[in-house]
Amino acid sequence: MSKYDSERLTSSPVAPVPFGLYQLEEDDVNLIKRYAKELKESPLKYDFETSSNVEECYGASSFMVDVVANIAFNALKELVRSPPPNCRWRILESWVEYRKKGDFMPPTQVPGGDMAFALYISIPYDIEDEIAHPRNEKTLHPCAAKTQMIYANPIGKISTRDFIFTKADEGTILVYPSSVLLQTFPFYTSDEECIVMRGSFVIEETPLRN
Repeated sequence: MSKYDSERLTSSPVAPVPFGLYQLEEDDVNLIKRYAKELKESPLKYDFETSSNVEECYGASSFMVDVVANIAFNALKELVRSPPPNCRWRILESWVEYRKKGDFMPPTQVPGGDMAFALYISIPYDIEDEIAHPRNEKTLHPCAAKTQMIYANPIGKISTRDFIFTKADEGTILVYPSSVLLQTFPFYTSDEECIVMRGSFVIEETPLRN
C-alpha cells in the first residue's frame, strides 16, 4: 500500500488555501484502476448525483475508499491542525466520475465536509496534444483539461490556482478545503474515459476510552 513520503509531496499548508498533491505508488494505481473497472461493471453499483457534467457517476466501493484513506489521512496531518484526541477524520462520502470527451465540472464546492479530495485514476490524454487542439489555437490562455481552484484571497480578491494533469500524473490525489470552488475544463483528444474519484472528509467526535 502507498506510504506517506514527504519527498513526493507538493503542498501549501498555509494561507490562502491549504492544499496538497500526493502520488500513489504504482501498485496502488493499478489496484484502484482495477477497482474502478469492477465498479462500472458491477450490478450492485448505484448512481451518484454530482455537479459534474458526466453521464456516468457511481458511489465509490469500500475497496477504493480504503486505498484513498491510507494516503489521504496522512496528508491531512500535514495540511491542517490535528483534531482533538476525542475526534478523528472520516471519509464522509465518495464517488467515481467516468468523464468522456467534452465533459466538464463547473465551479463546485463539496457540501458537508471539511476537506475534499480528487484522485485522478485514469488520464487518457496528453496535455500538449490538448493545448495544440484546434479549439485552443486562437486562445490566449488555453484551459484545455485544466483543473482550477477558485478562492478569495486575504483581501477579498478572487484568485485562482491551476493544476495541469496529463497521462504521467495518473494516481495523483489533490487534497483541499471543501469550501473552495473547484472546476475542470473538458478534454477533446481522446475517446477513452478520464476516471476521477472525488469525495470529502469530516472531523467527527469519538467516545474517549477509559
